[in-house]
Amino acid sequence: MHNFAPIEGVLGEQFPGRFACQPGKQGHANGLSIRCSGRAGYAFIYEPNQNHQSYLLALRESDEDQNPEVWSTRDAAEVVQRIVPWAFPQAWRRPEPVDPAQERKRLQKIAKGISARTVMECRVSEPKSEFLSLLTSQGRRAFDHDIESLATDRIVHHFPWDAAGRPALKSIVLLAAYDTVNAPRKDRDLCLAAVGPEHRSEQVVRVELIDPILANQAHRWDRCPWLWTSAEVPVDELLGTASAGAADENQRAMEALAWLDEGRIEEALALYRVSVSDDLHRLLGGERISPPACCAHPDAAWTKLLVDTLRHAAPWRLPMAVASEAERLKAWAAQKKGRRRHAPSLKLVIFPGQHHSRKASLMLTGDVDGSNPHFVIEATASNARLHDTAWKRPIEVDFVRYGVEGPTGGPGSG
Repeated sequence: MHNFAPIEGVLGEQFPGRFACQPGKQGHANGLSIRCSGRAGYAFIYEPNQNHQSYLLALRESDEDQNPEVWSTRDAAEVVQRIVPWAFPQAWRRPEPVDPAQERKRLQKIAKGISARTVMECRVSEPKSEFLSLLTSQGRRAFDHDIESLATDRIVHHFPWDAAGRPALKSIVLLAAYDTVNAPRKDRDLCLAAVGPEHRSEQVVRVELIDPILANQAHRWDRCPWLWTSAEVPVDELLGTASAGAADENQRAMEALAWLDEGRIEEALALYRVSVSDDLHRLLGGERISPPACCAHPDAAWTKLLVDTLRHAAPWRLPMAVASEAERLKAWAAQKKGRRRHAPSLKLVIFPGQHHSRKASLMLTGDVDGSNPHFVIEATASNARLHDTAWKRPIEVDFVRYGVEGPTGGPGSG
């Protein structure tokens, strides 16, 4: 039997009388069973074999739990580090309110980085002849019109940014998709796109004709022409600020954003009848949840990502995103006999620390008809996602809300 004394010793020393340890079996494997007084379930440490010296730790919420959280741990100290949060789970608590000074500092850094983009170029690349030959006559007219309508300064200004406001490396923004006589490749479309720099030393954004998979793109401006042409910026781009007026809809948006800042995230979403699953409610408050994927370990990093993601959302856009996806799925089902219409399922972000193809993600769902938008956590291997402009609010909204002097070129900047 492997010597588990170091683990038992640390648990006994740090938490006297709280843990009961005894040899046990899981199937044909030997190990150590650990129970905590007042806590349902148990932890089991598998005895390492000769070729694998690390510990395999399984944490079960109950004796009947068939989906334990499994950790590969290096030593006794790490085993204890994983057992303690399971044994003494944190009570639910509302996310901390935003620190106004820190948020203003963060936004000022982004604004400064965007302002510094005046040195960047935006070049239009010559399209590949094989791509041009795929365009229908209508598609070619639309392409030519879009090339003539480009506002390169707006493309550079609005291009996705990193934490310092610099153009995000290796990013692609879809500007428009075109009708073709044949698909350039399976499941791909012909699109005009702004392609960012590969390396920080590069100071060029290129406009190119490419063939991406539309559903997999994080950045799509095809429904936001004011971001890349001289089209007029809609008033509702500053929804949630006093600049958008005193209408009831704007007052509701302002209230929702104030609640997001205060940590009242579920209440802010509920203003637009958007709900969250029980697991996400628990994760939002820092509680443990069962692993939604085999390599998933929900922890404080997951809670932080969830809070940050929902705080950057435009709650008023979420119902529209679900309704739009429901209409798309309805049209898709009608195209071929036998297709079954599915409920919307839109991925916003992937939770960190996962290495398998199926990853636990934050998903926005709803009923088949597009009603009742609802956030859930699900494991998926799909690369499809909901693009940012469908659920995030423009950064300019927060510039206005926090009194940060935004760079020229954005909504409301003149």
